[in-house]
Amino acid sequence: MFFIASKVLYFLLSPLTWILLAVALRWHAKLQVWKRRWSIMAIVLLIVFTNTFIHKQVTLTWQTPPEAMQHEKQYSAAILLGGLSYADQQRRTFFGSTSDRFIQAARLWHTGTVKKIIVCAGVGNLLNRDEPTEGGFMRDELIAMGIPDSCVLADTTSKNTFENALQAKAVIDAAQLQPPYVLVTSAIHMPRSLRTFAKAGLMVEPHPSNYEVIDSKTTFKDFLVPDVTLLDKWTYLLKEMVGLVVYSMTGKA
Repeated sequence: MFFIASKVLYFLLSPLTWILLAVALRWHAKLQVWKRRWSIMAIVLLIVFTNTFIHKQVTLTWQTPPEAMQHEKQYSAAILLGGLSYADQQRRTFFGSTSDRFIQAARLWHTGTVKKIIVCAGVGNLLNRDEPTEGGFMRDELIAMGIPDSCVLADTTSKNTFENALQAKAVIDAAQLQPPYVLVTSAIHMPRSLRTFAKAGLMVEPHPSNYEVIDSKTTFKDFLVPDVTLLDKWTYLLKEMVGLVVYSMTGKA
């Protein structure tokens, strides 16, 4: 039930949904004053949520800042979270745009920073539960990159961050791995993940990846040129913000 609710919440948090709703209400309004108000609302939402400067500042404030790993320090395990691949109709799985976390986890092992990699990801598709598990895909790909089978532990059942934390702890306890551990996920997802893993009894050090924005020099284009691709990025960011609040209220973080 919680998994389904999270997917519905993702749709409701989309600025595009709000804009389309404002346009629909404008066309159904009987009075001119309400037509004007809904029109203004749609325009304001579009301006705000396609503005690069606003999105950049909010994201930089939220996401975990870059942190260089202490390579002289060794960790018993890196916990790699899913959300980086997609499956097609033939059940073939491909890396997506957020696969930097996979690269970072593999790099940590190859540099000797971590001894093992724990992948945590089941099937996150609400409509198609018959997809291949992402955890299985990541495990196979890590082994294909030269990491021994014995060094890759997989959870293929978890569907969200809360279950990631519980299953990661179960894997660690079963393998009797001692701290410290490092968590590898996207910079935007890291704040909620750290709180959730701590609540589950796993104290982890962050290794953020896949930065949506970086602290680059601001230009006039950031202020003046709308970017409609930000509508989807805002949805992801708002999901993380609201998700942390919901997790806190329900005792998951």
